[in-house]
Formats: sequence, structure tokens, C-alpha cells
Amino acid sequence: MSSNWSLKLPVEVVEFIFKRLYSDNCQSLRNCALTCRPFLLIARIYLFRDITIFLEPTPPASVQDPPDNRPSRLLYFLAFDDHVAANIRTLRLQRAVPTSTNSREDKWAPTIENLGRMLPKMNSLLHLSIHSSFLSDWTLEDDKLHQILMQFLLLPGIQHLELFYMALFQRELPHFLKIPKVALIGTYLKHETEIPQKRSEPIDNDTSLSSTLFNLCVMFRAPENAEDMYAVAQGASRTLKSLTWLSNPSFGSQNACLHILNLPTFTLLSRLAISLTLHSEAALMELITLLGKTGDGESAIETLEIICDYEHSSVPDDAMLSTWNWRDLDELLASSAYADLRKIKISVAHRIDTTGRASSRNDRYTQSETALLALFQRYLPNVHSSKLLVAYGDE
Repeated sequence: MSSNWSLKLPVEVVEFIFKRLYSDNCQSLRNCALTCRPFLLIARIYLFRDITIFLEPTPPASVQDPPDNRPSRLLYFLAFDDHVAANIRTLRLQRAVPTSTNSREDKWAPTIENLGRMLPKMNSLLHLSIHSSFLSDWTLEDDKLHQILMQFLLLPGIQHLELFYMALFQRELPHFLKIPKVALIGTYLKHETEIPQKRSEPIDNDTSLSSTLFNLCVMFRAPENAEDMYAVAQGASRTLKSLTWLSNPSFGSQNACLHILNLPTFTLLSRLAISLTLHSEAALMELITLLGKTGDGESAIETLEIICDYEHSSVPDDAMLSTWNWRDLDELLASSAYADLRKIKISVAHRIDTTGRASSRNDRYTQSETALLALFQRYLPNVHSSKLLVAYGDE
């Protein structure tokens, strides 16, 4: 006797199973996707939710690899498929590692065309990250390449943008004000002419009125680039709630350029993270001057994170630090001007490589942060008695 029947599961049950597979074992999810078309349609929602595309110029035909062996094959697939790109929520764009066959004859035109085909399909993209390099900004190798990359961050659904070591133009800065969360790591302004130009002007007030940027992180490439990047913060002065302002710790202890910041202009700011280089008392005095600018009323800052950088592998000893003017900082943070302050986080600056990747946390960082916390507890007794000081990761 034969039976002809099929077992049907509600779509919600299948999606629940696939969601668990996605969080536990992506390979199992890939295997399920190959069993039947309905499974494929659901599985690709998860398989293509978070992807990295490696971009590369196309070499002369005589040295081209078979398509399946080229890093850009994923871009080609997404450009010509009508459905998959719509599932992407997080997209990272990086340059493929150059090979021995790369030459000046390589052309970006095919890559630019494929990015252009893919762009209109990206209607679900929320998080965009573009990684260039400190040593060589590949996004400038072709003017049209830079232009199409900037078109991606204009997609209306973008909620979080990260740019690493990319050159930007003055006209592009207002675009960032339309994105709620932005990180500019090692970015810098490139002038469109060779005529010397003055520093960036603040983004005009009419633009800042329509800003939706509330979380901004800036790690400037070098001190001379800090003022240019501050123009973005100024443009979002009426909407910014969180500001991270850091020097780049990977190229020696640098000036944190705290003098550029004007805290009273950020009326909604509740979180501030800044660099403090522990190599001279001048950096501490600059921090005191910055925090002393509270305007006519109290500061609205609730969380202050001090990210310490120093030239050697161990925390500076008391012989140097004990002579610094910690008392003014202690009295300022314990005063009524910072009545809303709920937490002061102490952390160690992580080294950032030339592509923007931070070094991983390890025991050395944990030990250094424990030592730094003890140092701040000792030198800021009033703040310590208020139980405001915590190490990174502590609540």
C-alpha cells in the first residue's frame, strides 16, 4: 500500500529553525538551502544578511583567472541576481589583496559597473563599512570608483556607517548628518584643486537643523586632520548624544587635539569618550580645560570615557604622575557642574593597524586597565568616593 502525503510546516516554524541554525551553525544552514527551493529562499535571508565583498580591478584578459577563482566573484553574483542583494543588512567593502598579476593596466570599470547594478537592489541595507588603508587609499584609484562608493552611503535606510582611512571631499561631509551612527577612522579631507585652502568651514546651520546624527566616532588620521573632521560634529551639534574623539594610537602618542572641542555647543551630549596621552602633564591640563567649558549651566554628560595612551608597554609610574595637577580634575568632576555624571570609564587605547582593525583584547590590556583604574582612584579621591570610576567592561 502506498501513501501520497506531504508534511507541511508553518513558515514561522521553518524561519525559527533557520534562525537557530544561523546563530549556531552556518554550514548546516547552507546544507539546508541546497535541499529545495523554498528552503533556499528562506536560508538566503540569513546567509546574505552580513557579508564582506572584496573589490579588485580587472586585469588584462591575458592574465585573468577563471571567474570562480577571483575575489570579486561575489560582487558579480550580487550584481546580476535580482533578489539576493535585497537581503543584505550589513555590508563591508574591502580591497582584495593585490596579487603578482596586478599592474597599472588593471581597470576598475567592470567593478564600478557591477557596484552600480547592485546599488538599486540594496533597499534593506542598515550598516555599511568601507575599509581602505593608511598606506594607500584604493578608493582614489579611480574617480568613478570613489563616486559609486559614496552613493552607497546615500541609501535611505543606512543607520550605521564606518569609513576607514578614506579620503573625503568637503562637499561630502553633510551626507554624514543624515545617518544616525557614524565612525570616521583615519579619514581626511582631500582638496579638489591644488590651490591651498583654509581649514573646513562648519557645516551651515540650515543643514544641522535637519541632522539625524546622534552617535559620532572620530579617530583622526593625524593631528592636522582633526579640525577638518570636527566640522561633522559641529554640523550635528543640536542632535549629537554621543561623541568619541580619539587620536590614532598606532603611530606614537599624538596630540588628542581636545582644544578643538567646544562642549557647550552640544546641547544633548550625554556621552563623551576622549583620548588622554599619559606622556606629559600638558595633556591632562588640556583635558581639564575642555571639561571646564560647561557654559552657563550644568553639563548633561552622564558617561565619560577616558582612553589612555602611553609610549611604553607599562603604565607610567608615580614618580612622574604624582607631580601632575590631578586635584583640579578631581574637583571639577565632583562639582555641581557635573551633577548628571553617572560613570567614568577608564580604558587603554588599542593599537589600530593600517586598515583600521583594532588589536584584540588580551590579558595585557586587562592588567593595564586594572592598574590605570587604581591610579585614577588614587589621584581622584572625591570622584572615587562617589563610586563613579569603573574599568572598561564593568558596569
